[in-house]
Amino acid sequence: MTGMGRLIFIGTGLMGGDWITTRGIEAAREVDFLFAEFYTSYIGDEGVKRLENILGRRIVRLSRDEVEMKERLFKYLEDGDVGLLVGGDPMAATTHVELRLEAERRGHRTDVVYGVSIFSAAPSSVGLQHYKFGRVVSVPWVSEKFMPRSVLEGIEGNLRCGLHTLLLLDLKDGEGFMSVNECLRTLLKLEERHEMGVVNEETLVVGAARIGDPTECIKGGALSEMLEENFGPPLHVVVIPGRLHFVEEEALRTIAGVRDDVLERWKNKIESFCPKGPTPS
Repeated sequence: MTGMGRLIFIGTGLMGGDWITTRGIEAAREVDFLFAEFYTSYIGDEGVKRLENILGRRIVRLSRDEVEMKERLFKYLEDGDVGLLVGGDPMAATTHVELRLEAERRGHRTDVVYGVSIFSAAPSSVGLQHYKFGRVVSVPWVSEKFMPRSVLEGIEGNLRCGLHTLLLLDLKDGEGFMSVNECLRTLLKLEERHEMGVVNEETLVVGAARIGDPTECIKGGALSEMLEENFGPPLHVVVIPGRLHFVEEEALRTIAGVRDDVLERWKNKIESFCPKGPTPS
């Protein structure tokens, strides 16, 4: 088997690895070498310690360059099976798809142990129907020289189809985390620059923090109201709802605390984006 080790991608799920599956634990214990990368989905020092306690072995963290350059991993694959721990679901990031394909090209077998992902957990946490989400939109840190119109275009495209939008908030190389509040301020800055009429202070938004953790926080309302809310420590995401089914409306009232008057205003606003179409079922 020398020179033909397997590369196994192991999803650790949400919030520091507490959601890693039984299969993931077994795979992580069985491999000859165990690495982790958490720049695509931050886990923190405490999360790594918890994972090491669960797995009963040391985890070697890789930098972004080490994962993208690949050679360190392939060196270890010459001597045995390698496990790569990844936050969330491993194949949600293009980096890991590319790494898997390169391993296959070099003759190594690859396996994937799937994990709970924010892409499925966020809709569940706020009570919106998964199949009614459109394109996922990433919100970066902006500056006077960098104000990407594409953020608003992504939201607008979803709204015109009556679809919900999941906004993923930027990380600064593992050092800084965008909050719900910073995300909403960024959207207003982008709107001020590009004047697209997509987002304003009355836009219905739902902020979600630490999904999957006992301290999970879900709050929704008009953007102007959510700007002042305290969502606590990271990680945060934001959802902008599209056309709502009556069950989704009830979920937003019950889970996110959205008021009836905010819902009614938003339902009227959605008609300007998506004026016709059947009532969702």
